[in-house]
Amino acid sequence: MMSSIDQYAKICGVSTYIQRGSIYAIDVRTANTGLQFNMDTDHGLIGSPEYFEDEISETADNQEIKETRKGYKITSLLEHRCMTGARVNLKSKDVTGTFHVLEGQHSFNGTDFLTEMTVI
Repeated sequence: MMSSIDQYAKICGVSTYIQRGSIYAIDVRTANTGLQFNMDTDHGLIGSPEYFEDEISETADNQEIKETRKGYKITSLLEHRCMTGARVNLKSKDVTGTFHVLEGQHSFNGTDFLTEMTVI
């Protein structure tokens, strides 16, 4: 079922995600989660943000739809507020701006609790 929801969401240009037991299909850049946090070296940013471009293409009604997503992959010390749709005020030596979390993951590497997130 989620794969079908994902397919239709891509055609519509939105993201799908499960958060706190609910399924969402929304453009994360317009999501109103009310969550916002700063991300810089004083607030847990590790290393430099890594730029990415992903081309997404789907076919609907025999017509191919393409979208290019641009953003950054960020690693930080554990940021428990990181969730899809949250607003991130990013400041590093290479990148400064406001972005929205597309996806994220919390992990423990044996010594540090980390958050890895993709922002657009």
